[in-house]
Amino acid sequence: MKKKYYLSFAFVLFCGVSGNTWAEGHTFTGGAGTTDDPYQVVTVDDLKAVGDYTAQSSVCFKLMNDIDLTGVVWNPIGSTIDNAFEGTFDGNGKVITGLEMTGASDGLGFFGRIQAPGVVKNLTIYGAYIEGGNWCGIICSTNGNWEKKGGSIVNCKVINSQIDGLDNIGGIVGVNEGNIDNCQVLGVTVTGGAGIAAVSGFNQCIGTGRYVRNCVATGSVEGTKQVGGIIGFLQLEQAVEDNPGVQNCANYCTVTASEDAVGGIVGYQQGIKTTVIDNNFNCGKISGPGAGGIGGSPIDGIVQNCYSTGDVVASALNTAVWSGGITGTSYQSISGCYAAGSITGSGDIKIGGICGRNWPSLTVTNCFYNKDGAAMNMGEGHDEVTFDAQGLALNDMKSLSNMKFNNADKWQIIEGQTFPFFVNQTAPVSVEKCAKNGAEGSYTGNLSQFYVLSAYGELLDITTEIGDGKWSVRWDETFVLEKDRITFIAMEDGKMPSYSVIGVVNDEMLPVGIEDVKAESGVTINIGKESIDLSVPENVANAQVFLYNIGSLACVYGSGLNCGYHTISTANFVSGVYALLVRTNLGTSVIKIVR
Repeated sequence: MKKKYYLSFAFVLFCGVSGNTWAEGHTFTGGAGTTDDPYQVVTVDDLKAVGDYTAQSSVCFKLMNDIDLTGVVWNPIGSTIDNAFEGTFDGNGKVITGLEMTGASDGLGFFGRIQAPGVVKNLTIYGAYIEGGNWCGIICSTNGNWEKKGGSIVNCKVINSQIDGLDNIGGIVGVNEGNIDNCQVLGVTVTGGAGIAAVSGFNQCIGTGRYVRNCVATGSVEGTKQVGGIIGFLQLEQAVEDNPGVQNCANYCTVTASEDAVGGIVGYQQGIKTTVIDNNFNCGKISGPGAGGIGGSPIDGIVQNCYSTGDVVASALNTAVWSGGITGTSYQSISGCYAAGSITGSGDIKIGGICGRNWPSLTVTNCFYNKDGAAMNMGEGHDEVTFDAQGLALNDMKSLSNMKFNNADKWQIIEGQTFPFFVNQTAPVSVEKCAKNGAEGSYTGNLSQFYVLSAYGELLDITTEIGDGKWSVRWDETFVLEKDRITFIAMEDGKMPSYSVIGVVNDEMLPVGIEDVKAESGVTINIGKESIDLSVPENVANAQVFLYNIGSLACVYGSGLNCGYHTISTANFVSGVYALLVRTNLGTSVIKIVR
């Protein structure tokens, strides 16, 4: 079903402008098509005319303003090996909206086919809807394939869009044999069959030097098999001396497969032992047979310096029975990784905190997992002698001294507050105040981007301000949040993103990830190991206390409070993160509790 997104961008469209450059039968507004003087793309007709310049490696274009394609029948730019786009298209930070392509045809996308040395960069597509057949992508259908090397897609964004298809479907590209770097997919829904992902559905790079790096995805991804947050199907040749082929990527999408092979970063990686998946993290919920927080099943290459805080919900179908916190099945090595989520499932499954299968050729070193979220380190039997994977309580995972990574210089932490995160990752923002009309807090570093996402991963159109170490978001009190939480994603230039979460329960905003959020109720609160003690003074009236499990946002305790002392026993609570909400006539206190 098609979703509707409401835009807040202001667009200026220029029509019927005459220019002084004539080529291929179309007059562009300006420019000569060279690197120093690219053709200026101003109108819809200019944009369509880019498709007349396929198979020309020297031609250059620059988008000069936002363009709305609402009601325009769009034909992809380039479609075959002989007429692929091989020039340079600079989106110049401008936005294309209203792209809609339907009809179940194969090869749909803004670009149909890009080939080396083609470059598409700095382009944003907002509110697109594509309903196609096979190998479809919102930026590009096919960026090269096994027949010819792909080009480069750099610094592109797809926002609040939807793409549905059959096999090999991606939010950026359906099929990729080139390079994808620094691309963002925000609030995008991707659905299809096999080879489905938020960034690249089918990634087959024959020949070294190709990569997918520095990409971020939020939204939802759903397919039958080979489904990933960043890449669905991965076959990437890599020389030992090459930099890692899949690196510095972050997934916040919920990722679901109905049949086999689903992962937070890569769903399925076949056949090449030298492929390296390095310095990536997943925060999304991963569900299906052969599931893993980072990689699905199988992962034939090397997984190193990765982490997953998302839950894995495993199921079994035919032979797809192995699932784990990092990978479903791995055959080479997993090193310097941790999984802080829970790994659960049903049916005849084998689940482990790190990997689902105790494969003889697999080496596991310096890895850690949430011992309350998984009973064993490996799915076919706990074995810390063969597989160096140690279970820790969640609180113990908030100290680097408990996690002896083999590459310690790659990690940092806010002791006692966060799980380890990467040195090249933005520090999580602090949420210091929440209200019905917004939230605010502080940050360190030099933030350049700050996004607010709904529970669906959709980028919310609300007022955001950052500066001088402070951030704030504001919305009208009548603003309706569609589900049960919102997420803040913060990014510094040149660094991976971080996130903080606010749960939404009974119209109250409950921050997750800090200790004392606010203490305005007038009630004295003491958090013990097995109880919560509250003292209500005589000047406080209408006191109420609620305790929420942040993982499920279920209310596990609620009561009115008279003046005096009260105790809430937490001895039998399951491990997890809770929010204590105390409301009185003086105000509200919200405190995070980790059990």
